[in-house]
Amino acid sequence: MSLLRQVQVFRYRVLEGLRRYYAQGGFEKPFISYLKLYRKLFLTITIGVPCVTTPLHLLLIWKVPWVGAKLEHDLLALGLPRPVALGLAAVLSSLALALLLDLVMSLLYFSYPLYMARRRRYDIEKNLIYTVAQVATLATAGLRLDLVLERVSDIEPSKAIAQELRKIVRDVKILGVDLYHAMEEAIERSPSPLLSEFLRGLIDTARTSGNIGNYAVYKVEDLLRSRTENMRATLSTLMMLLETYVVVMVVLPLLLTIMLIVMSMITPVLGIGALTVPVPVLLMLTIFILVPTMGVAMYIIFDTVLSRL
Repeated sequence: MSLLRQVQVFRYRVLEGLRRYYAQGGFEKPFISYLKLYRKLFLTITIGVPCVTTPLHLLLIWKVPWVGAKLEHDLLALGLPRPVALGLAAVLSSLALALLLDLVMSLLYFSYPLYMARRRRYDIEKNLIYTVAQVATLATAGLRLDLVLERVSDIEPSKAIAQELRKIVRDVKILGVDLYHAMEEAIERSPSPLLSEFLRGLIDTARTSGNIGNYAVYKVEDLLRSRTENMRATLSTLMMLLETYVVVMVVLPLLLTIMLIVMSMITPVLGIGALTVPVPVLLMLTIFILVPTMGVAMYIIFDTVLSRL
């Protein structure tokens, strides 16, 4: 396979994965509009940043001799006049800044659909049991499947689940799509495997026995068992994290503080290779940098675990 062909295959896989996460993120605008906006931002940064920052870099390099001195020295070594070397150094610095901003923007832009898809998945799986209970109640009362989905979409408190159900109702009532086909499309774009499994079960049950009420009741019981097991596993994880929290946030800072205070009585500085750092500086870094950073990290870990409940 040629290099060009490999690049095309890689580009297709990246775009296909991004399109899938974009659909799961619940965005209303078409995926092509999202890509067009990225191209506009990329071109704006690539062209606009050098145009704005090149004069600033030129002024900074001219006024502050040590800024860009290495780059200027390398350009002067090529035999270029100093004004040309200064201008070229400013242009190269601006292009490097634009490239860095393009990279950061691309990472954030392509990560956003993944973040939204994961966020909607947590929301769906947290509230799905209540949605299934509503479906069971309405289906047991004798309503058709399309009417059940329409009623649930009107009263569903979860925005993510309501959005998926409203899209099914919209496709059926406005676009004239077959109900089962609309549910198949919802399965494809759903960020939650649990919701996809439930919709697939509704389709299979409606096509065979037609008793979707019994299926929904069974699914409620299954989700209750899964929720109970998940809560037990989360409780075990929290117990382990609490022990880790005591070690990391109580014992470790105390040990480091005592150790640094004792070492400051022996030697004023500590050396690691060619680097020497005063012990009071290490103590200040431990108290004001290391401990708050560990606290934020532990908070993020606890929040991630608790969000699964």
